[in-house]
Amino acid sequence: PQCVKAMLTVALEECPVDEDHREGLAWGCTAQPLVEPAAPSGRASSSANLGLTPSSLSTAGGSRSPRKLQPAREGLGSVTALGAADIPRCRSCQAYINWLAGVPEDQSESGLRWACALCGLVNSTETYHSSDARISHPEFSCQMFEAELHVDRQDGDLYQLPLYVFALDTACSAAALDAMKQGVLAAIEALPPTSLVGLVTFEERLGVFGLTSGVPVVKYVALADSDATPCAFTLRDLFPQDLPFARLDRHKDVVIQAISSLYPVGGHDMRLAGFSAMPPTEKPRHTRRSLGAAIDFLLAFFEAETEEDVHARIVTFVAGLPDYGLGSLPRRFPRGTTGDSGSPSSSAPAGAISADAVALAVSLQATHISDATASSLLLPQGTFYRTLAQRAAQCKVVVDVFALSDEYVDLATIKELPKETGGFLCKFSSAEFPTLPKDIFRLYGRKQAFHCLARIRTSPSIVVSKVYGNVHLDSDQMDRLHMPGWDQDRSFAFDLSFLNGADLSSGLFGSDSHTLPVVQLAFAYTTLDTSDPSLPVMRRYLRVHTIRMSLAHALDSLLGGVQAAPSLALVAHKACCVAEAESLEEARGAVSEYVASLLRKYQDLSGKDSRSSFAAYPNLQWLQRYVFGMLSSAVLRKAVDDPDARTQAFFTIRSASLEFLVPWLYPEFWACMSFNAFDMRRRDMLPLTADALLEDMDLPAVFVFDRGWEVLLLYNRHAAADAAAFPRPPPKDCKFYRDYLSRRATRVSVVCCTLESPEWTSRRDSLLLQDPPVGQDDKEGFQHWVEQIDSLAAALGGRADK
Repeated sequence: PQCVKAMLTVALEECPVDEDHREGLAWGCTAQPLVEPAAPSGRASSSANLGLTPSSLSTAGGSRSPRKLQPAREGLGSVTALGAADIPRCRSCQAYINWLAGVPEDQSESGLRWACALCGLVNSTETYHSSDARISHPEFSCQMFEAELHVDRQDGDLYQLPLYVFALDTACSAAALDAMKQGVLAAIEALPPTSLVGLVTFEERLGVFGLTSGVPVVKYVALADSDATPCAFTLRDLFPQDLPFARLDRHKDVVIQAISSLYPVGGHDMRLAGFSAMPPTEKPRHTRRSLGAAIDFLLAFFEAETEEDVHARIVTFVAGLPDYGLGSLPRRFPRGTTGDSGSPSSSAPAGAISADAVALAVSLQATHISDATASSLLLPQGTFYRTLAQRAAQCKVVVDVFALSDEYVDLATIKELPKETGGFLCKFSSAEFPTLPKDIFRLYGRKQAFHCLARIRTSPSIVVSKVYGNVHLDSDQMDRLHMPGWDQDRSFAFDLSFLNGADLSSGLFGSDSHTLPVVQLAFAYTTLDTSDPSLPVMRRYLRVHTIRMSLAHALDSLLGGVQAAPSLALVAHKACCVAEAESLEEARGAVSEYVASLLRKYQDLSGKDSRSSFAAYPNLQWLQRYVFGMLSSAVLRKAVDDPDARTQAFFTIRSASLEFLVPWLYPEFWACMSFNAFDMRRRDMLPLTADALLEDMDLPAVFVFDRGWEVLLLYNRHAAADAAAFPRPPPKDCKFYRDYLSRRATRVSVVCCTLESPEWTSRRDSLLLQDPPVGQDDKEGFQHWVEQIDSLAAALGGRADK
């Protein structure tokens, strides 16, 4: 199934009217505000044809008048630069005008009367005229539109350009610092040339580089070994005249010189590394790192020294556990320590999930770390980093964290910084250091947005019951979300529910199209406009997407409208919440019970106890495979020896777009028989089993495993022997590259290998998910899990009969 390129994607195409049908289903939306949809095509969208029947409309005086509706065009409409007040909004619910707005027949000559699609109130505006509103104004004819907003900004590069401050941990090994330096160099190559750049190092002291002169100047500040004492100096104390941030297009050589001069002060292998840049007066010494003091130092500047909001991003590289000064953390997972072997802890919370679901979760996989230990390591230590993250969110500063270590870094605590601010969180082992520059370049080469604000509006009959994702929730309104930073591949999700458990049979929804459930997402953001290189400027935009859902009065239409990808995202978000609030065991049980609940509904519809094949619903078949992929991944799998790996997996769940999330949990797998006769529309998805690899062994074939962040091309022996027809990598002029690989290669890694390659053997178990892992019995495979889902569904049916 292909993921829809839209700001909003629903998990259920139709609203579940019947309460029994609604129970156990994931009803909500995933939102990808900065998605890059196609331009308006001019043709009507399929979702625009729901309920477009002539209807009546309540006016303020209680009278009713007929209205007209036209199908919306697909794609993102572009609107001329407008002020926020120039886009018509409903006087009652404040929703923006949209393609679902009704136009009453009785119009005045002074302007346009339009009916709000969310609350039904008739509004009037002088901005449009009724004769040309639909044709001339994309916001009135497109499901999604974007408008530029006029914003007055203070003069000066600090307020007109994006600022990236790189904070590097120098209390590390030579190899780790070299990887950091390569990553920073890759980042400055990916950034717009007019960006501002700063450089800070931290260990037991703080080093701040001045980059605006002909040579870099560094000033060091000693830090106190106290978790309650911040840095005694401010950035203005160190640089009272000019700020130390440099524009890349003017001082790029100075920035590169400063990065090249860095040396590790705490690495035991520093002497062996032969760092010529190390001053002769410096001696190798064991030192610790003060990550908290470095972030606090930078945030103090943004809080106190800026008259306006700065579009800033703190890019942090850390090589170990913060163990000095402000924000120091005790090591709660010592080196080489593993938990007990066994079964889930008897002290795990119980009661929320049925015993059958928990029993199913117990049998999934063996572990080296107990569930009780793994669950506790998902939670942060103390509140320091959460408070620090909230400070960053208040001053709209993004914080990215890149951990470079083979040891435990406690990402569960540090993740609060990127989680609250919309930043990146990645951990690289020493074996992955060579890939870090390419990954950094890919991340910062994307469209970057600052000072983002999202608002979700719904029909009066439905409400947003919960929001998931790495967003900063408004303290007063759940439907208002703050994101200091965002990019095109990031998303969040939210649950929908009926207001106050309303009785839908009482006429809450009628047959009129204006009474159907409507959801509108408004997203405001600021980004750098480089269309004129001589005059770069930060511009603010507003995006709006409005969708409408029909009603599912029958179980058949409800199950047929389950969308596999967004449903998986909602289920994954819920599983992460259960794991953190209760335990990993409860989360596995909840996920399995969700699939069993779907199967039970399918059995009720078919009238027989069919196996969990969902034969009549391919969408449910895919959803079942996706859920198994999640249970087999680092998100919920028991055999995860590195707690940081699970924390990073949870973070990915809460931020990745559907385009990346689905193949990351359940890889797309298909065979390409020719690079030059490739047809995207005729790809047959194969089961993730070793038997699927054997089916085409007699023909030259390249098996494609798309994991979202990586595309693996597995050449069978015939394809590997025919280098002319199947070169490695595929040439850029072949049809396979143009139609498929070109759109992926700029955003993911491409790996070419054979069955004998170490690249394949190291990835086999994570790709062939439906087979048991090598060396384990069939009880760990997909078919055994399906059989247990059947038993769990039967148990659910038995409880329902009682």
